[in-house]
Amino acid sequence: SIISKNISIDLKLSLILLDMDIQNPSIDIFNNLPINNNGLNQIVEDMDKQENINKLMEKYMIKDKNNKKLWYMTSNTSLFDCQNKLSNRYYDEIYKNVYERFDYTIIDLPSSPFLDVVPYTLKKSNLIYFVVNPNYISVRQAIKYLDLLNKLWDISKDKIKIIINKVQKNSLDIMQVKSLLGGYEVVLIANFKNDLESY
Repeated sequence: SIISKNISIDLKLSLILLDMDIQNPSIDIFNNLPINNNGLNQIVEDMDKQENINKLMEKYMIKDKNNKKLWYMTSNTSLFDCQNKLSNRYYDEIYKNVYERFDYTIIDLPSSPFLDVVPYTLKKSNLIYFVVNPNYISVRQAIKYLDLLNKLWDISKDKIKIIINKVQKNSLDIMQVKSLLGGYEVVLIANFKNDLESY
């Protein structure tokens, strides 16, 4: 959410933030958006009715109250819907549509690599921001996940950029984190913020 807002304001680009995180959707919470009952789980049914995709997408997109260049598409999809309704065909239609409408698209994905939206989206993406917390457990999980991206899905290391998140006094040293994640470029180091964590 913060990256999306900064890109749209500082670079004056039109941008949409898609919440494809089926496990833990939170774009609506972080951006104080109304609950959209026409979320991702309804798109599939409407697409199957052969509705016009352009009009259909307008139903799901929410404009930011303070920034006319920033839009959101929230998700209220259950894991059941994800497994039984969604597929690459629908993701493709959604992504094509927003690609034609906006200068920039940011997609929030679930942390599990085993939901089909993850490999499909990552393979289509131009750039992947991978968020790591600076502790041994998070870094160890990250190494396994990044290995999966490289070896199983053949995603180049150059395409993946690391964000080190929630840095505080008890965190691993940044040089340690960089060393453990060897070969990946760290593009952002974000300090821990109590107000965001409590939110």
